[in-house]
Amino acid sequence: MKITTKQLNRRGFLRGTGLTAAALSARSYGRVLGANQRLGIGIIGCGNMANHHLRKLLTMSSAANIEIVAVSDVYQTRARKFQDQIMKTGGNALEKTHYQDLLAMKEVDYAFIATPEHWHAQQTLDALDAGKHVYCEKPMTHSIAEAQQVVHKVRKTGLKMQVGVQGMSDDSYSSANQAIREGKLGRVVQAQMEYVRNYPANKGPWRTGVRPNAPKPPDLDWERWLGPAPLLVSRPVAWSDLTTRADRWPGSTPGAWNGSSPAAG
Repeated sequence: MKITTKQLNRRGFLRGTGLTAAALSARSYGRVLGANQRLGIGIIGCGNMANHHLRKLLTMSSAANIEIVAVSDVYQTRARKFQDQIMKTGGNALEKTHYQDLLAMKEVDYAFIATPEHWHAQQTLDALDAGKHVYCEKPMTHSIAEAQQVVHKVRKTGLKMQVGVQGMSDDSYSSANQAIREGKLGRVVQAQMEYVRNYPANKGPWRTGVRPNAPKPPDLDWERWLGPAPLLVSRPVAWSDLTTRADRWPGSTPGAWNGSSPAAG
C-alpha cells in the first residue's frame, strides 16, 4: 500500500524533534507508518551535505520504513555514486538528470533538497507544486520575498516542510530556555555566543582543492548548476573562469556571481 499525500498530512510530517533530517524521519515515521506503507524519498543534490544524510537514511531504512526511490544532480558522477551506495544496501533508486523529472514521480512522497543555496527557493516551490512534502537544507531562501513565496505556498498546499538547521533541530536551546525559566542556573544576567570562521583561503572546511586549470567534468551541466544565480559580469561565465576562485566543484562560492556558500551540499 502506497501512502498518499493526505494520509501523510493527517499524521503529521516530521512531528517532533531530532538531530538531523534522518533522525527526524526515524522518530516520526517509525511511529506512524505500517509495514506496507513505505515512504518514498527523492534526493535533489548529491553533494557533501546530502551524503551525510544519505548514510543516516540508509542505516534506518527498515526501522523507519523509508526508501530512497530517486536521486538527481547536475553532476552525473555524483548522482551515480549515490545510486551505488543505495544499491549496496539493497535499494534501487532511479537517477534523474533534471530534478523536475524526479518531482514528477508518483513514488516520491517527499523531496529532500540539498543543493547549493541559490536553488533552494525555486526547487522548494516546484516540489510543493508537485504535491511533495519538503526537507530543505538551510537557508530556505536568499531573500525575504522568496521566503514569503515559500510560506504562502506551504500554507496554500497544506504540505509539510522542514528547513534543516541542525543547531535548531535538537533540544539544546529549548532545554537551556527551560532551565533558565525554572531557575536551575540561578539568576542569568548575561549570555554570550561566538561563531568565527576566519580561515585562510587554502585551509578550513570545504576547501578540498581544485586545480586552477582543471577542465569541467564532461558530465557536469554547469549552466544548470548556475541556474537562477545572477551573473555579475559583462560576458558569459565559463567553468575555467571560476575554478581558481571556487573551493570545489559544485557547491562552492564562485567569486564572479552572487551565488551559494560552500556550506551548501
